[in-house]
Amino acid sequence: MTAQYPTGLTGPLPEPDNSKAWPRVLDLALDDQPLGTVAACLNPECGKPVRFEHDVKGPAALYCSHHCRSRTSALRTRVNQQLQVIETALGPKGRYARGLPRAELRDRARHLKWWLARLTPSED
Repeated sequence: MTAQYPTGLTGPLPEPDNSKAWPRVLDLALDDQPLGTVAACLNPECGKPVRFEHDVKGPAALYCSHHCRSRTSALRTRVNQQLQVIETALGPKGRYARGLPRAELRDRARHLKWWLARLTPSED
């Protein structure tokens, strides 16, 4: 199976050591593993390609368009609002929400957290 957007991350790089050969070994390993320059838009409703541009200053693009960036932000806001409501219903204040299917609410909260992880790019 061929990846739609190959990363080029095929293996670990050689760890630093005290040998004089390590810089050359590292250089060869870097040449042997060129990184992919195209990935899917981080808007889960899109998936169009986004290209990494080497000659551009600032952070690399994560979305294919301003619309996708805005849509993902709106989805994140919606997920957080729903999580807050569900956590309130499941928490101490939820005693007034009798009759709600607690197992379904817990499952929805877990599902929403799964989506939130996909809607929140890593800052690392």
